[in-house]
Amino acid sequence: MTLFAKAILTASLIAPLGLFAQRLKIGHVNTEIIFDSMPEMKTAKKKIDSIGKVYNLELQQLEYQFQMAKNRNDEVSMHELKLRIGFLKVDIDSEIAVKSDEIFKPIRDKVSEAIHEVAIEGKYKLILDSRYDAIILYASKRSDLTQVVEKKLGL
Repeated sequence: MTLFAKAILTASLIAPLGLFAQRLKIGHVNTEIIFDSMPEMKTAKKKIDSIGKVYNLELQQLEYQFQMAKNRNDEVSMHELKLRIGFLKVDIDSEIAVKSDEIFKPIRDKVSEAIHEVAIEGKYKLILDSRYDAIILYASKRSDLTQVVEKKLGL
C-alpha cells in the first residue's frame, strides 16, 4: 500500500470521529453538593442516626451485662453474652443498611430524575459525577451543571 493510500485510509477513519466529538455534549454535577443542600437528606440522616442510637443503647446494655459477668467470673454468661453481642452487631449493621437504602432511595431517585431532565433539556449526551476525582481529571466551570440540577430540584 502506498503512502498516499495509507493517508487516505487514515483520514477516512479519523474524519467521522471528529464529527462525532463535535456533537458530543458533556456536563458534570457534584452529587455530594446536591445531596448536602437537600432538606430531605438532612431529615433522612437524622432518622438513620436515631435508629443507630436505639440499637446502641441495646448494645451498651449487653456490654454492661458482659462486664458484670466478667467481674463475677461467670464464664457461661460471658460466652452467651459475647455471642449475643456479636449477633446484635451484625443485626445492627444489616438493619441500618436496609433502612438507609429504604430512606435514601427516594432522594437518590429524585436527584437522578432531575439530572435526567437537565440532560434532556440541555441536549447533553453524557453527565458525569465530579465528586469522584479519580473519574474526572479535568472539568471546566462551564460544564458544571450542579447548580442547574439544584435549581431543577427547587433548592
